[in-house]
Amino acid sequence: MTFLRDNLRPAGKYYLLVILAAGVCVVVYCLIVAVRSPQNLSWLYFLAAIVLGSLLPVRSQTQADSPAWFTVTLNDLFIFLVLLLYSPAVAVIAAAVDGLASGAAVLRPFYRVLFNASRLATSTFIAGNIFYILAGSIPPLAPDADVLLIFVSVGFSALLFYGMNALLNGTASWLCSGGRIFAWQETTLLVALPTLAGASTAAAIFVSLYRSEVYAATLAVPTFLLALAVYIVNRQRHKSTRQNLEQLKGLYHATIGSLAMAIDAKDQSAHGHVYRVRALALSLAGYLKLEDENELQGLSAAALLHDIGKLAVPEYILNKPSPLTEGEMLKLKAHPSVGADILDTIPFSYPVVPFVRHHHEKWDGNGYPAGLKGDKIPLGARILAVADAYDALRSDRPYRAKLTRDLALDYLRSERGKSFDPQIVDLVLQNVEPLEESIREAEKYTPSGAMPEFERKPAEEPPRNGQKVFEDIATTYREIQIIYEISEAVGKSLNIADTTALLTEKINELVGFDACAIFLVNSNQNRLLTSYATGTHADVLEQAAIRIGEGVSGWVAAHNQALTNVSPVPDFAGHPE
Repeated sequence: MTFLRDNLRPAGKYYLLVILAAGVCVVVYCLIVAVRSPQNLSWLYFLAAIVLGSLLPVRSQTQADSPAWFTVTLNDLFIFLVLLLYSPAVAVIAAAVDGLASGAAVLRPFYRVLFNASRLATSTFIAGNIFYILAGSIPPLAPDADVLLIFVSVGFSALLFYGMNALLNGTASWLCSGGRIFAWQETTLLVALPTLAGASTAAAIFVSLYRSEVYAATLAVPTFLLALAVYIVNRQRHKSTRQNLEQLKGLYHATIGSLAMAIDAKDQSAHGHVYRVRALALSLAGYLKLEDENELQGLSAAALLHDIGKLAVPEYILNKPSPLTEGEMLKLKAHPSVGADILDTIPFSYPVVPFVRHHHEKWDGNGYPAGLKGDKIPLGARILAVADAYDALRSDRPYRAKLTRDLALDYLRSERGKSFDPQIVDLVLQNVEPLEESIREAEKYTPSGAMPEFERKPAEEPPRNGQKVFEDIATTYREIQIIYEISEAVGKSLNIADTTALLTEKINELVGFDACAIFLVNSNQNRLLTSYATGTHADVLEQAAIRIGEGVSGWVAAHNQALTNVSPVPDFAGHPE
């Protein structure tokens, strides 16, 4: 079966096999019982009605901001009506058809459809037999059965039917992907109401069939009108909820995008990194056949935000061209935990925090922050780890140039089963060309950071927007980084020529110039002599000797004060050029 190859936990796979086997056994047994029954096969009409009802579902949310949805159809009514009119065996067949028909339209891959049918069949088998025990009857239910006893027994069986389904479904979520087994309890009443209403309506119809026509109409007409009203109200509520959900999703996406731009703006050594990681991660999720929408949305958001903890790491560490000290490395290693703690305050409706917190865990358990090992690492975090590493290897960093594709792949091979999930590494090796294409596509849509145009006049300054704000952040961090690089270089044992050459290079990165000269004071001659010059007329600047106190530069040296935006002409008043 396909789920044996899917990335589910081993315990989850065994659980699904057990439920599928139980469902098949129950359905086969009930088919034999139903066919051998002396009753006619008129119940086949109900199966046709169930298939038709599956095509007209009403899906609604448990809460406006929740990813949990429940589906309302008339099929619960048909299942319980078949239970009363025929037997638990026929009701099981009806439930299995309901599971196949309603599941096939919305669930993929197919093993989920089979699981859906199996859990419904198993729940119906248990609830149906409990009903006849409580009613003190054998199938089919006697027409003259006590009305009150019918409704009490049906109500209890309906709640048992719902509880069994919720428990089987919750256990599957827990064992397969680590979901919460009892999450359904938070909205039990709301989600159980359609089942309880369907069962009660079935009981009312059954009772009305064996009473006078007036009594039957008295029950049937209000029941039909009530069902129609519930359908219309739920349709409207569904439409309104969808609109609210779309607005909420838009807000989430805008927030995530802004945070991603802030992260990208700070780390000057990895511009566009988070966008490329997202493209790689979602591509790898596709190769893994990860189809859970919540998991995919969580992975997308986590890819953009996985380095948000770096906002708390000093920028000189992020952009340091030399090896980090032990203390600096500890600060850098804190960023997954810091990032997860930041994001933990945001009520995401899909898993983001676990993926961010554990994206630096290693397959062999030697990662951080928790030292998780193997399948204990969330799947999304394992995907991010490979995507993050591959893009880092294929990008320029302060301490090295980017690696070639072959070298990057060699590194992934060497860390297969050590740092990274072997299955995910194999997928990279098998699909490297389309993955590289996804990187190139991501770069097309990466918000561009740009250094400001220093020659622009104030009157030409364009209106500020969100993108401009983040470009300003990037510029500020870049300036700080250049200053840090200057201070680090000056602190080393460079000679005067090398130091001044480096200074002019960095100054050009900061402010840009046509020409630049660095003067040193010669106390013996009471003059400023050129130590280094570059740019336009550098040969003239190299010959300059300015008396202290004269011209612009001489005045600055004499008064120890800075001057900006001043013409240098006075320094060369006597020069023919």
